[in-house]
Amino acid sequence: MRKLNYLTIIGLLFFASCSTNPAEIKVSSLETLCDHVEALGEIYDEMEEIIGGIRRDEVDKYNKMCMESEELMALNNKEDQIKYSMANNTFRFSEQLFKDCPKGEKYYSWLNK
Repeated sequence: MRKLNYLTIIGLLFFASCSTNPAEIKVSSLETLCDHVEALGEIYDEMEEIIGGIRRDEVDKYNKMCMESEELMALNNKEDQIKYSMANNTFRFSEQLFKDCPKGEKYYSWLNK
């Protein structure tokens, strides 16, 4: 019975340690436009989880949350790095190409906020 408990705990710790923090995405490893869209999607999903019902266009509330949350600030910084990489990379960028990526349609509305 103890072995089962230990195995369960070890398994949970293993899976918990495998989760990635979107703020730690290596921008240099993003090669295609869709790689960038996927990385932005991870950032936006995490931001949405942190800010809850507050929309990013509610500037005062959003800025206050950013000032109070190191994690949200880190996500904003990573978002800026990914956007810079996307705009200054060798592949073509357009709204339609962005939206053609998996989940691109979903995340495009976040792109300009």
